[in-house]
Amino acid sequence: MAMIGIVTEEFKEEYYDYWKTCLKSYLVGQDLWDVVTSEAEEKEKSQEWQRKNAQALHAIQLACGSQSYAKYKKKAHVTAKIAWDHLVEMRPIPQLCGVAHDRQDASDFKESHPYEDLYNAIQDGEIQHVNEILDKDPKATTARVSSHGDTALHIAILYGRTHIAQDLVNKMPPEGLEISNKFGATPLSLFAAMNENIELAKAMVEKNHNLVCITNGNTDQSSLPIIVASRYGRKQMVHYLYPETPKQLLNGPDGVMLLNYLITAGFFG
Repeated sequence: MAMIGIVTEEFKEEYYDYWKTCLKSYLVGQDLWDVVTSEAEEKEKSQEWQRKNAQALHAIQLACGSQSYAKYKKKAHVTAKIAWDHLVEMRPIPQLCGVAHDRQDASDFKESHPYEDLYNAIQDGEIQHVNEILDKDPKATTARVSSHGDTALHIAILYGRTHIAQDLVNKMPPEGLEISNKFGATPLSLFAAMNENIELAKAMVEKNHNLVCITNGNTDQSSLPIIVASRYGRKQMVHYLYPETPKQLLNGPDGVMLLNYLITAGFFG
């Protein structure tokens, strides 16, 4: 079973993209991403590198579960980078997030996902093409464009297309920003987990202040945005969201959870 504090789902092929994004966000938030993306030379493997590598490797092991990890845990000299690269090789990123399909089922796939062009344009960062699609179909701004129930804004955030995300926020009705995907994440709570760009968060909150109050559970990205930001160690996001969040929402369990994450992330250090 995967560790819920790191990812929301046990490692499964149908959840691969979202699972991998959650794990990456956790590693970035814990300042461990550098040991995952680059393999140090033997002479560069300081005590600090060894500590971070061990932490990252442990997180990957917990997140992917014993069955997936068992495929390579017996290899000698396994580093966090080797483990991460192995996970990337286990399944190539599909064209639509979380959807397993092959070329033979292309026609059925397109019928089930009429917004494939919009998804692809966002993924590729083609803002002009995105705007052309939205001009023809304004309702597409609030449509669910993936099997995980993501809106176009969710997808822009997932792929780091902040310029497209900002444009989508401007085009969407305020209530459209409250749409949650199947994991319970609104665009704001998803963004709070993945980015420190306060300007985009401000744009969403200014358009619909209720976003800071929405919670769809206490899992990874479905909690209050302030709690999600603290869970991932997003200090700038926490500093912005804290005064925006009604304090009565932080009485009881949510307040305790927030304090726990703040301490764990070293906010008081």
